[in-house]
Amino acid sequence: MISVLIPTRNRPAQLKTAISSALLHSEKVEVLVYHDRDSGDKVTKPRIPYLRSFEGPAESVGVAWNLLYRFSTRNLIMMGNDDLVWHTPGWDVRLQQAYEHAFPDFVGVLWCNDGSARNPMPCTFPVVSRKWCEIAGYFTPECFHFLYHDTWIADIGARIGRLCYVPDVLIEHRHFSFGKSEMDSTYARHRKGPDAASKRREDCSTWAASATVREETAEQLRRNME
Repeated sequence: MISVLIPTRNRPAQLKTAISSALLHSEKVEVLVYHDRDSGDKVTKPRIPYLRSFEGPAESVGVAWNLLYRFSTRNLIMMGNDDLVWHTPGWDVRLQQAYEHAFPDFVGVLWCNDGSARNPMPCTFPVVSRKWCEIAGYFTPECFHFLYHDTWIADIGARIGRLCYVPDVLIEHRHFSFGKSEMDSTYARHRKGPDAASKRREDCSTWAASATVREETAEQLRRNME
């Protein structure tokens, strides 16, 4: 059904909440977690069905999401994070049904209510199909420090006219900018410090320079649309 990909760093309590809420309200969702080895997090191998945990060097979230995608097994792939809380019972069944209804050929981008005032846009924590990833050759780009990953996927979906918002599924994003959490060391890693501004500028420059790459991916997907 759905594989949820969650990179995490220094957030054991939030991660536990994310995983338990996702599994509590689902039927057969698969959760894959990537821990940064240098964060000091204790990597556990819990005996919970459909949960797999991986540990490795500190990577950008793009690299971590792609690594987890390569180990995933479900037909839908969801960009996740350790500051999410799943609230809607049967959310996985609802998203599967919505995706199949909106995109019978399994080429499209779906996202749901993240509990912020910004809904329905921008597209946050998108869901795409395994077919989409196989055609594109990746789940999300690895060229950014921390910005634009969901925007990249949404931009490609907009280019091919394949976007679907599901408002009745609530997966709450407890982000500090919404006043739902504190600015912790994980948020601050790319937002404060001597290189924070340069990382943001680099991500913005990379986004501006990569429109042709997104169009190339969009064209590959168009050729596989029915």
